[in-house]
Amino acid sequence: MIIVFTNSRFWMLQQFSACCAWAVRSRYIPSNPFEGLDKDFRKKSSQDRRAFTAGEREKILSAIADDLYVDRSSHFPHSFYLPYLQFLFWSGCRLEEANALHWKNVSPDGSRVRFCEALPSDTRLLGDIKTHRQREFPCNGRLVGLLQRLERVDSFVFLSPRGYAIDSHNLLNRTWRPVVEELVDIGEVREYLPLKHCRHTFITLALEAGIEVKDVAALVGNSPDVIYRHYAARKPRLDLPEF
Repeated sequence: MIIVFTNSRFWMLQQFSACCAWAVRSRYIPSNPFEGLDKDFRKKSSQDRRAFTAGEREKILSAIADDLYVDRSSHFPHSFYLPYLQFLFWSGCRLEEANALHWKNVSPDGSRVRFCEALPSDTRLLGDIKTHRQREFPCNGRLVGLLQRLERVDSFVFLSPRGYAIDSHNLLNRTWRPVVEELVDIGEVREYLPLKHCRHTFITLALEAGIEVKDVAALVGNSPDVIYRHYAARKPRLDLPEF
């Protein structure tokens, strides 16, 4: 039997093991019951490298901004989440990194962002980022403008309508899914892709724009090998040049 762990649950298993290892070293417990356990489970590995095109990205953001598909029973407009979704598409960061981004990690002029914390929506526990290595992200003019328009408070950059940290699961189900599925139905977007594919889209478009893979990897906190194996999507239409 194979037990599959999602990234966040696998991360929690590793944290339990690390905590018990410390307790063993401190002589609080005789042994670590989690030692080596993570190696006995197979991590879930996604090979889905699909991405939106630049045009599809703009269609999605435009529909969000204009509240085209807001349900009448909804308490909040889709456009409330527009800055968060723009940030995902324009920075390529992981969902949990955007959820945890605090204003103290944004430069005063909005030109640089430091990714050093993660807040998964399933555990709601603030912790280290996936690679355990913080990185600085240089914002282009579009991102600088976005950050400068937001109100700076002593809290997370992106908050829910009630003032809590963003829950990306709720956002996916109540905003992202209905909007993208409607756009698929009317032919504006080829297919539905989950919210995490904002990252795939950023990486794919960055490579198509001519940014070297080593530089894209540095921007998003991965290795070039991981970029090619898990994120870079092929173009929806390939035209064979003369050679």
